[in-house]
Formats: sequence, C-alpha cells, structure tokens
Amino acid sequence: MSLTVEQALWFHEEEAIEEGTGFDDLDVFVWTMLRYHAVRAGVLDPVEVERDFRTLGQPGVTAPEIGLLANLV
Repeated sequence: MSLTVEQALWFHEEEAIEEGTGFDDLDVFVWTMLRYHAVRAGVLDPVEVERDFRTLGQPGVTAPEIGLLANLV
C-alpha cells in the first residue's frame, strides 16, 4: 500500500495553506520540526541545522520570510 501525503505550512490568520511551503513527505516534515524545535530550545546548534535544512531544500523551510529558516533563532 502506498500513501501520498502533502504537508505544508498553515497560516491561521488567513485560514489557508501557503503556496510553496510544502515538504516532500511526512518523514521529512517530522524530522524538520523536531530539529527546528531542538534549536529553539537550545539543544542543537543552529548553524549545523541551518546547513542541513538548506541541503534538503524543502520549500516549507527555505521559503523567504515564511519558511522555518526565517524563524530558526
């Protein structure tokens, strides 16, 4: 059985999914969110996590002004 899931950033103010903010799959989304919150909590080095995020190139991370990198630190 194959399941395709599209993840994206939800903007509650606009009640809409922001275009160009998706992730390839659920595993990438969860991995990204765990590392994002670990940086915010001071557990992981933001420079290393940013490098990993840029290497992955997920739109939900790299989107200018609204991606996770815009709020990493």
